[in-house]
Amino acid sequence: MLQIRNNFLKQGFIYCYHIVQLLDLNRKVIHSDISCEFKASGNIYPFGYRTHAHSLSRVISGYQVNRTTNGYNMIGKGNPQWPQSFYPVQSKVVIKPGDYLVGRCTYNSMSRNRNTYIGSTADDEMCNFYIMYYTPAGTRLSSRTCAGNNIPNLVNNLPAGSDVELPHNPKLEAVAHSHHGHMGNPEGHEGPSTTTTTTTTTTTTSVPTVKQGTHYLGQSSEFGLPLPQVQGVSFDSTGLMGQIAGVTTDKQGNVYVFHRAERVWDYNAFKFDNTINNQHRPISTNTIVIYNKDGQIIRQLGKNMFFMPHGIEVDDNNNIWVTDVGLHQVLRIPAGKDTPDFILGEKFVPGSDMTHFCKPTDVVVLKTGEFFVSDGYCNARVIKFDKNGNVIKTFGTQNMGQRGDDGYPLPGQFNIPHGMTLVEDKQWLCVADRENGRIQCFDLDGNFQRQYHPKEFGSRLFAVEFCPLHGGMLFAVNGPAGPNGAPVQGIIVDMETGNTLETFNNQQGLKNPHDVAVDSTNLRVYVVELNPNKLWKFDMNPLFTKAVPS
Repeated sequence: MLQIRNNFLKQGFIYCYHIVQLLDLNRKVIHSDISCEFKASGNIYPFGYRTHAHSLSRVISGYQVNRTTNGYNMIGKGNPQWPQSFYPVQSKVVIKPGDYLVGRCTYNSMSRNRNTYIGSTADDEMCNFYIMYYTPAGTRLSSRTCAGNNIPNLVNNLPAGSDVELPHNPKLEAVAHSHHGHMGNPEGHEGPSTTTTTTTTTTTTSVPTVKQGTHYLGQSSEFGLPLPQVQGVSFDSTGLMGQIAGVTTDKQGNVYVFHRAERVWDYNAFKFDNTINNQHRPISTNTIVIYNKDGQIIRQLGKNMFFMPHGIEVDDNNNIWVTDVGLHQVLRIPAGKDTPDFILGEKFVPGSDMTHFCKPTDVVVLKTGEFFVSDGYCNARVIKFDKNGNVIKTFGTQNMGQRGDDGYPLPGQFNIPHGMTLVEDKQWLCVADRENGRIQCFDLDGNFQRQYHPKEFGSRLFAVEFCPLHGGMLFAVNGPAGPNGAPVQGIIVDMETGNTLETFNNQQGLKNPHDVAVDSTNLRVYVVELNPNKLWKFDMNPLFTKAVPS
């Protein structure tokens, strides 16, 4: 499949992948192939490529085939077990209208004793080849999608060596061993996600022991503190709690949950041009649930309004702000009301200009009324607006292939800016850079200030929330990254040192956390999961809530 998208800089990328295939057992060489015709009003010029698959994949190759000569020109050839980054195209390649794009993914299943599909979960394999390009102004792409092996004879004539593994590279393999990206399902959860009827449950659990003497979530320690109370706070038994995408709190300690009810984000949810299917069917039940701090539901709203809920925020005036990746919109619901009074973005229309979003992930609001939107799944940018919704500035780009001395992409490059938090005493905005496994912090003008990527994050970091206690802490949750990835957990980071203060979890272990919220007044931390569909409450340790002396 090919998905072609330009951004406002007249750059863009082509996303090639295959999603339906059974890989045979006990075979050293298995191919999954892609081919399609390129349709546009002008040429594009590739300058970077990236490969991605899971543990069985050995090499992925991509080619341009000249429409006149049928000559094959390699765009790139990569080892998907190496760091997930864009690598430079080594030769000059021009893709012209009517040319063809061909890709091949090669697997070795000798180590696998079960059936494996190319599919959407972490248990499946994948076949992804990305092409980053530039194009002259005015070039129009008449076809944005291409799925499957449409021209088999092109694949049959692939050059010899297209499936031969690259030579070992100890430096890249060392980096990949500690930092390996995972694209997976667009939301990144493992296994099928289902909507279930739930009842309220309470479970007392312990939190993993850490070396520090100070325990920030009230866990048992040498001081004899009580175990934290971790509660799965579920929807009332008469309703359906679906994938829980977002959570936030207000000044009174109320908890706001944004969930998808019967709607599930899987590969059937969107077309390949990022438009949502079933545009005539909004979610029929309430998607915003408000609890008091004791876990009692005090209000519900949002029925027949949303299509794919994602981020939620409550500002200082108790207005509710949400992002919907199906609508491609940001909406504000006034305090006490049930319908929006302010909407940004064109309904159902993805885009990359200043009047459109493409699957926006989160929104945060300053005391001044200015606000930021992370335009995350497609555009890899953050946009700052004034209180009236006028664009002030935009910053951020896709990963461009360059890496710093720490092995991470350069500052300001994103691979899904997924969640945000404001650090108003520093005048910072911090962004959970999901597939780069880090937090990037900027001043309120978009200038990079600092990044955090302790080893406990692993390769995928879903959400971040600032807490002013202890001189400033960042609470974060990571996500599943395959059998060799870091444990799925919550992480507390000291903002000044960048060190991990503590990790936290529940007894069963978090599976697919998607967002985190901190109530610094009532000393609570909330984590929501996509699957299972749960809201977890962690009580902070009241003996360690004063600022740490400097």
